[in-house]
Amino acid sequence: MEIYYTQAVALLRTLSTPYGIKASKSHNSNYEAVFTRDAVMAGIAGLIAGIEEVCQSHIYTLEQLRKLQGENGQIASNYTHLSDNLERVSFGTLSPKIDSVTWYIVGVCLYAKNGKINPDAWQQSIERAISLLNTLEYNGRHLIYIPKGGNWADEYIDDGYILYDQILRAWGLTLAGTLYGVKKWTEKATLIWKTIQINYWPKTERSTSPLVYHPTLYARQIATAKTHPYSSFSPSGYRELFDLAACSLLAIASPKYEEIEHTLDWIEATFLNKNLLPPAFSPVIDKGESDWQELSKHYLFSFKNLPYHYHNGGIWWIWLGWLALAMAVNNRTDSFRLLRTICEQAITAENFEFDEYIDGKEHYPGGEKMMAYSASGLLMMNCAEHSTTKERL
Repeated sequence: MEIYYTQAVALLRTLSTPYGIKASKSHNSNYEAVFTRDAVMAGIAGLIAGIEEVCQSHIYTLEQLRKLQGENGQIASNYTHLSDNLERVSFGTLSPKIDSVTWYIVGVCLYAKNGKINPDAWQQSIERAISLLNTLEYNGRHLIYIPKGGNWADEYIDDGYILYDQILRAWGLTLAGTLYGVKKWTEKATLIWKTIQINYWPKTERSTSPLVYHPTLYARQIATAKTHPYSSFSPSGYRELFDLAACSLLAIASPKYEEIEHTLDWIEATFLNKNLLPPAFSPVIDKGESDWQELSKHYLFSFKNLPYHYHNGGIWWIWLGWLALAMAVNNRTDSFRLLRTICEQAITAENFEFDEYIDGKEHYPGGEKMMAYSASGLLMMNCAEHSTTKERL
């Protein structure tokens, strides 16, 4: 059964322009700009679904980002285009958006892998982007320290060695190393994947590994039950949050190991088997809790992170789309179909306009409307079981 497939395709076609894929039809808060991560994910959805107009606009996005690439390899977070001129280019207003670089690498490599672009035309740009990430690693220990607001959840309070960003970097290096035959990139990816496995699931048998980042913190976490990977850690400690984006991408892109299977089991038991949709982050930060004061002050235009809203427990169609792909490529057919059914029920219960997210309690729509993010998530969900999907990723 299709879940708004025709409407999702129509919206992405509308947002696909000769200068890139726009984030939304909304005119509010810069949402009409071309955002790197939004456009790349829309391009991946278009690739999976075989929507040529979306694929072509994604190529335009990549070409524009290559043209705008900074001298040190930086990739713009977003740009706005009016007539024949760029109106504004941003590399991150309040903090650098590191996932612009990693999504760019993934977007280029997936399109080259699938014959949509000539990899030779992009090699120099990819080399510069990878060099930038190596520089940001700084200490040679295989992880990158991400500032607060440095990725898609730019008004959330996670910072430090955020899992989501490490996964995207490793995925990009895996794809680029294979595409260009660069052994040092694939070897680096292998080290990052291993460092992820060791540090985000602390275990006694791994505590003596030289890849352990902070032995003292690590030792404290060993006795804690772990149903999913930690979302991040820093010199001050671990964050034991569930990060849906990180877990979904990990299940798609990484080498398979038992912790990933356990994480998917936990998502099924905690959410899907109870007819619930997993939020972007869990648990919710409520008023009066220790993190609330910091969260309530962290925003650019207006405060959005009320409990069960936006990043703070909101349910995002884009990450449900990636979860659907994760379930499908890991041969969890029953769970994938259950996820689709619950999503269909949630959409039926609201006046659906491709809203940015729905609140985690009542499923009321929130955020901006007519979002490429949401259309991309539903397109992924509709195409997750296609026979060609796994080979295209």
